[in-house]
Amino acid sequence: MAIFRTNRKRYETRVRRRNVLNIVTILSTMLVILKLLFAGFIGIQTAGIIVVAVVIFLAIGNPFAKLAIILIGIYLFVKSYTGMNVQAFEFLLVQVGVLALVLVGLYIMIKSMFR
Repeated sequence: MAIFRTNRKRYETRVRRRNVLNIVTILSTMLVILKLLFAGFIGIQTAGIIVVAVVIFLAIGNPFAKLAIILIGIYLFVKSYTGMNVQAFEFLLVQVGVLALVLVGLYIMIKSMFR
């Protein structure tokens, strides 16, 4: 009986942490969207679609949804950094993609060393 209570408490703690992280993600996304919206980099329709998509993906909670949120974050970062310059946007998007690919490869190599 005590084992089941302990496991249940751990599960409830994980769920609470996940919910707090989801709320923080929503709030940070909202702030970035508002920054881009007021700067004129994105329109109100795009801002609404992105915020709703983030909420939906967080509610789903599967790994593909998390990947979608990461890709949205990368898009917002690159968009906010380059502004309306399409060539700079494409260049920086490729550079961030290469950096992400290198970091994922490094993660896989280091993780495989400790198995």
